[in-house]
Amino acid sequence: FDLNTEYLHRLQALRANPYFIEYQNTAIRNFVKTYDRYFHTMPSRFTFWGFDISYYFANAVAHFGIEDFKHCSPMYKPSLLETQFHFSGTNGHLQNDHLFILHYTKDFKIIVTP
Repeated sequence: FDLNTEYLHRLQALRANPYFIEYQNTAIRNFVKTYDRYFHTMPSRFTFWGFDISYYFANAVAHFGIEDFKHCSPMYKPSLLETQFHFSGTNGHLQNDHLFILHYTKDFKIIVTP
């Protein structure tokens, strides 16, 4: 669910979130410009999410192969746009348990702990 951002700032809240888009980041800005050039609209959160997931897994398989990927995922940390992956699990089943900690400040900034 989505909370009213103004309330979060007034409360100086901390929030755990699996994704965060830092629009001042050069890579994000370049992605947005390229997306707008091709599609004439701003990318949605799902656009970033789809890009990150596709980029992560396609490149991991290309680098390590489909069989070795499961064993090397703790070492593979590509630069992504809105999320990060930290896999844990047992019996060959993995889940992403990475969360950003977002601190909403009274001056309407968001401080991110990766």
